[in-house]
Amino acid sequence: MNDRADGFRLDGRILILGTAPGAVEHQLAGQDLTLAEAGPLRDKISTNEITPLPALLHYGKALARESHTGTRIGNDTPLVQGVFEDRAVIVLVAGYAMARGHRANMRGCQSIWPVFD
Repeated sequence: MNDRADGFRLDGRILILGTAPGAVEHQLAGQDLTLAEAGPLRDKISTNEITPLPALLHYGKALARESHTGTRIGNDTPLVQGVFEDRAVIVLVAGYAMARGHRANMRGCQSIWPVFD
């Protein structure tokens, strides 16, 4: 849970797709990191990383199990199948141009996307 002094509250975890070594893995293990600790945000995440080919064969919760499994952080793909099912992640934070592709031009936007229910 994330509570702030101004009353804004999220009932779940925020996963920062930072590029510092082990940043994503530490968060998936339950450690909270600041933006500075997570390192520079991973940007230019392609739609192929968000919905790799196996994801296209599913819908509903099965689709959610495959979501983001192609996302690379350096040379690693830390978001394995089913990674969001039991970790209560409700927000992903990444750099600009998340879901970039020939139809999605979000240059200069800071992306914060909720994870599927």
